[in-house]
Amino acid sequence: MTRYMLLEHDRLQADIADLDARLARIQPAPGLKARSVCSFLCELARHKRGMLKDLDHRLAKDGVTVN
Repeated sequence: MTRYMLLEHDRLQADIADLDARLARIQPAPGLKARSVCSFLCELARHKRGMLKDLDHRLAKDGVTVN
Protein backbone atom coordinates (compact mmCIF):
# COMPACT_ATOMS: atom_id res chain seq x y z
CA MET A 1 0.00 0.00 0.00
CA THR A 2 2.85 2.38 0.80
CA ARG A 3 4.32 1.86 -2.66
CA TYR A 4 0.98 2.79 -4.23
CA MET A 5 0.76 5.91 -2.07
CA LEU A 6 4.29 6.97 -3.08
CA LEU A 7 3.45 6.49 -6.76
CA GLU A 8 0.25 8.48 -6.26
CA HIS A 9 2.25 11.22 -4.53
CA ASP A 10 4.60 11.50 -7.52
CA ARG A 11 1.67 11.53 -9.95
CA LEU A 12 -0.12 14.28 -8.05
CA GLN A 13 3.03 16.41 -7.94
CA ALA A 14 3.45 16.00 -11.71
CA ASP A 15 -0.23 16.84 -12.32
CA ILE A 16 0.00 19.98 -10.19
CA ALA A 17 3.17 21.12 -11.98
CA ASP A 18 1.44 20.59 -15.35
CA LEU A 19 -1.65 22.51 -14.23
CA ASP A 20 0.48 25.37 -12.93
CA ALA A 21 2.31 25.53 -16.26
CA ARG A 22 -0.98 25.58 -18.17
CA LEU A 23 -2.36 28.31 -15.94
CA ALA A 24 0.78 30.38 -16.50
CA ARG A 25 0.37 30.10 -20.30
CA ILE A 26 -3.32 31.02 -20.38
CA GLN A 27 -3.84 34.66 -21.19
CA PRO A 28 -6.70 36.42 -19.44
CA ALA A 29 -9.34 37.01 -22.04
CA PRO A 30 -12.84 38.34 -22.03
CA GLY A 31 -15.69 35.94 -22.36
CA LEU A 32 -17.35 33.19 -20.44
CA LYS A 33 -15.40 30.35 -22.08
CA ALA A 34 -11.98 31.78 -21.15
CA ARG A 35 -13.07 32.50 -17.58
CA SER A 36 -14.61 29.03 -17.29
CA VAL A 37 -11.40 27.32 -18.44
CA CYS A 38 -9.30 29.32 -15.97
CA SER A 39 -11.77 28.70 -13.19
CA PHE A 40 -11.87 24.96 -13.90
CA LEU A 41 -8.08 24.64 -14.00
CA CYS A 42 -7.70 26.64 -10.78
CA GLU A 43 -10.29 24.50 -9.01
CA LEU A 44 -8.69 21.29 -10.29
CA ALA A 45 -5.25 22.41 -9.08
CA ARG A 46 -6.73 23.34 -5.68
CA HIS A 47 -8.41 19.92 -5.42
CA LYS A 48 -5.20 18.07 -6.32
CA ARG A 49 -3.21 20.12 -3.78
CA GLY A 50 -5.77 19.07 -1.16
CA MET A 51 -5.38 15.44 -2.19
CA LEU A 52 -1.59 15.77 -1.99
CA LYS A 53 -1.79 17.33 1.47
CA ASP A 54 -4.05 14.50 2.67
CA LEU A 55 -1.69 11.92 1.19
CA ASP A 56 1.28 13.61 2.90
CA HIS A 57 -0.53 13.35 6.23
CA ARG A 58 -1.29 9.67 5.66
CA LEU A 59 2.32 8.95 4.71
CA ALA A 60 3.61 10.85 7.76
CA LYS A 61 1.24 8.86 9.96
CA ASP A 62 2.75 5.65 8.56
CA GLY A 63 6.25 7.00 9.17
CA VAL A 64 7.20 7.25 5.48
CA THR A 65 9.25 10.20 4.25
CA VAL A 66 8.88 11.50 0.72
CA ASN A 67 11.95 12.80 -1.07
